[in-house]
Order: sequence, then structure tokens, then C-alpha cells
Amino acid sequence: MSDLYQNFEDLRHHNILGTDYQIRYQKKQSGVLFKAIHGGGIEPGTSELAELSAGVDDSYYCFEGIRSTGNSELHITSIHFDEPTAIEVVSQSLYTVSYHGYAGGQVKNTIVGGLDDKLALEVTTELKLAGFNADQSGRTMQIGGRNPANIVNKNHRGKGVQLEISFEQRKVLFDNFSGPQRRQTVNRTFYEYIEAIKKALNQVKI
Repeated sequence: MSDLYQNFEDLRHHNILGTDYQIRYQKKQSGVLFKAIHGGGIEPGTSELAELSAGVDDSYYCFEGIRSTGNSELHITSIHFDEPTAIEVVSQSLYTVSYHGYAGGQVKNTIVGGLDDKLALEVTTELKLAGFNADQSGRTMQIGGRNPANIVNKNHRGKGVQLEISFEQRKVLFDNFSGPQRRQTVNRTFYEYIEAIKKALNQVKI
């Protein structure tokens, strides 16, 4: 399905900040950014992954759909996502991890992509070691995040990592996946998942 809005200015013109969507971010000096440009109700679970991965030390950025229904209309594909704050925080980062969601049927899986091949390989390895299904099967498709125009690849090094996480995989990271209280129900599996990502980052930063 094609996007309703071609870029952020188009979306902003037809929607209300604080009613339809919100933007949350934290700037730190670590050089690491976790982001969810399809957060909130657009691709549920990705905001929580970005914010809690960052913790108190790293940066995060979340663009979130906050409608009661119809949040999927707020989806802007990664190569067209140009919200100014997002562009700024990404450009200031050295290592960028972007959390996304895809349907995936009944499969629990993470498709690891982006132009940062070294980090992508480490992320795939660490997720597998932690007991999660992960692969780089989407590298030749749009879901693979290989386009230089993808916002994840617009950091200071010109390459980032995009994680496409299936619905079933995101669902098991929470005790209650539906509703506004999702963040309060992150579970042990959630923390094992983000710990694998952070371990991969530490490996490439050595």
C-alpha cells in the first residue's frame, strides 16, 4: 500500500501535532541514536524499543501516531521521511539503529538491513545468540534499508542499521501489546532483545 503522504510537510499540513501525532527525542553525546520513525500506533512496539534502548546514555527519536485509530495513514516511507528534528539528530549520530515493524504472518523474526554491514552482521549474530530469529534476507528489497536516501543511512558515517521486526516478534516483547499502557508491560524478553542490540554496538565501537 502506498503512503498517503509523500513527505513530512505534506503530513504536517493535513494533521495536528499533539492530536494526530507527536515527536519525542533525547539528545546525548554518545554518538549512538536509536529511532522509531513509525512509532506509537503506526508500527506498535517500535517507540518502546527505541526509547528504552537509548536509556540515559544514548539518543533516541520517535515519531508517533497517537490517534485512537487510523495511525497507519501517518506512515512515511524511510526514503521520504524528512521531519527536521529527525534529520538533525540522525546527522549528528555516528551509529544509528532504526526500529521498524512488518506483518510477517505467524513468524517471529527480525530482518536486519541498512548500509552499515559490519554492525548489521553483529546485530544478526547477537540476536541469534540471544535466542531470536534474525537474518539479512531483505538486503535486495526495499525492506532491506540499502537505499542511501533512507534516513537511517544519513548519519555522520553515511550508514546505519534498519531492523524490520515481525508483528509476532514485537508482540512477545510485552505482556500486554495492545493499548496505551504497552510501555508499562515490557518483559524480560524485551530487555534480552535490546541487550543483544547494545552488545552488537559495543562490539563495533571497540
